[in-house]
Amino acid sequence: MGCGGSKQKAQDPKKKDAKAAETKSSTANNNAAPAGKGTGAASAAPKVKAVTGSSKHTGVTNVINGITLVSHTKTVLSDLNSKELDLHFDVPDHILLLPVLMQDAKSFPRNTLLLQNGRKRTIKVLFPNDGDFTLEIKKKSVVDSGYSDGVTYYISDAQACNPSENFPQFSGNMFKNGNLLLSPLDGKLKHGETYTFRLKMPHAEEVKVIVGGKEHKLIDNNNIFGGRIKIEDGESVNVMARRPGQNFGPILSYNIISTKKVGPLELLSHPSQTIETLLAKKLELQLEAPQHIVINPVLKKDGKTFPNHTLLRQDGQKRNVKVLFPEDGDYELVIQSKVVTADSYKDAFTYEIYDAKAALSHEVFPKYQGRMFKNGNILVGPTDGLLQKGDVYDFRLRLPNADHAKVSQGSKTVVLKEENDFFEGKFKVTGTEAVFVHLKVGDRDWDQILEYPVITPPLSNGIELISHPDTTISNLRAREFEAHFEVPDHIVLAASLTQGSETFPQNVLLVQNGKKRHVKVFFPKDGDFKLNIQKKVVTAEAFSEGVTYSISGAKGAQPINRYPIAAGMLAKNGNLLLNPIQGVLRAGQAYNFKLKLPHAESVQV
Repeated sequence: MGCGGSKQKAQDPKKKDAKAAETKSSTANNNAAPAGKGTGAASAAPKVKAVTGSSKHTGVTNVINGITLVSHTKTVLSDLNSKELDLHFDVPDHILLLPVLMQDAKSFPRNTLLLQNGRKRTIKVLFPNDGDFTLEIKKKSVVDSGYSDGVTYYISDAQACNPSENFPQFSGNMFKNGNLLLSPLDGKLKHGETYTFRLKMPHAEEVKVIVGGKEHKLIDNNNIFGGRIKIEDGESVNVMARRPGQNFGPILSYNIISTKKVGPLELLSHPSQTIETLLAKKLELQLEAPQHIVINPVLKKDGKTFPNHTLLRQDGQKRNVKVLFPEDGDYELVIQSKVVTADSYKDAFTYEIYDAKAALSHEVFPKYQGRMFKNGNILVGPTDGLLQKGDVYDFRLRLPNADHAKVSQGSKTVVLKEENDFFEGKFKVTGTEAVFVHLKVGDRDWDQILEYPVITPPLSNGIELISHPDTTISNLRAREFEAHFEVPDHIVLAASLTQGSETFPQNVLLVQNGKKRHVKVFFPKDGDFKLNIQKKVVTAEAFSEGVTYSISGAKGAQPINRYPIAAGMLAKNGNLLLNPIQGVLRAGQAYNFKLKLPHAESVQV
């Protein structure tokens, strides 16, 4: 099962991990990184070079606590930008694994799936929210009573899957004795639909499925138990198994969901067309429609449309609509549809969305043409709608029916290389004209499918203001704030938060990843503040003026929401604090310390 129905990985695997120097407390996991709050929760860790969600094997392995890491040999996966992740391992037959996905001390048992085939184990992950996660993979021998530490992955910048997407709930017995779930892998089954159940259970004598109190016995065919079952009454589907001489025990459970049909479209993730009190800057919807139906999302507010604030992805019958809201307020999201051969769209239905929050000014999607979403075409990247002059971008698109694809700006053109329906290549933005993507099918003319406006961010003393070009932030009404900048690698920034004559060193965190710099702020109290960004070259002794933000109407965060006090050396030489980033540590709690320090020889806590 792929999030949003895509069976293709949405990330380029040809990227490397950044080195990280680790220190640990006496009780910390030897492979730990940003766990956050000392509870296994993922923190909002600073970013290092990207390791993506691809499941391609590199041929290089790493063994940690007896678990051979096959697909992802490094345990820090940064800038994931994907809703799903597949991990591959090799362990002895007598070892059982248990994946535990955590975010902010909360676990998500229905967002991981373990598949076992002898020594080979695959763990599939669907991320329930945007943000940072830990994936703890515990292990035990079949004769042991409890699980012990295996390996922990630290994942940053994951994207949220649709609410309708997750895996079944497993009991511990499902992972014993070579048992394997073949289908269905979706954790939510539709009311009224018929599903094929198939499980490999070498040591079971009987397997049954219970729906609404009614039992359905699965047929045993060489240890593969199977049957087709219609989902009718009840709220859940439970699968039970029995070994010879034993009673039935639970091994799987599914939720039953009721979807809504509007004409040929089926509303999967949000069957209610009214979304109250969203309080978020983005929204993602999942729909289904026959392949001959093309849809077009239109975002409206007070009669105005926002064409580059929606992004549509199609894979077969599944359609995902992503929305970024340009300002606070209430919106209409009109879903238009037409058959492939029709000339124009018609309104199919409308979502009413209340209390949306504004995205940052630079957070938009590309402008796309109708052909972009025909024939299973998918934009993998870049999905940022504004490109910056002077930057290099990795273009990657899935275009199953295209013969050629190219990226152009003015007279400059780069033809993308094709492999297995994917077209990819690098493109440097050199001017201020818009960047276009075209595809070509057979003898037809080139068709424009994407347009990216190009921006030159405003400069303040050599600092590019990416997220907030206006340095006056009025009536913020938020407890935290984040600003994005770009400067050359040899420039060091320093950030300070002040209110009158008072300075709050533990309420600001500066994160560096090459030329990109992020400043995160927790406000200590209600009121107005100055966020001062200073700069200097690496070899200089003193900082000079950079840019100052005047922020009014901030709200005070909880006292525990603070960052560590960072010394100047941390901002040099590509150094990066990964964990812990919270400035208040709990007495008696063990913490996992991890820092990227390329030029350090040793580190102590």
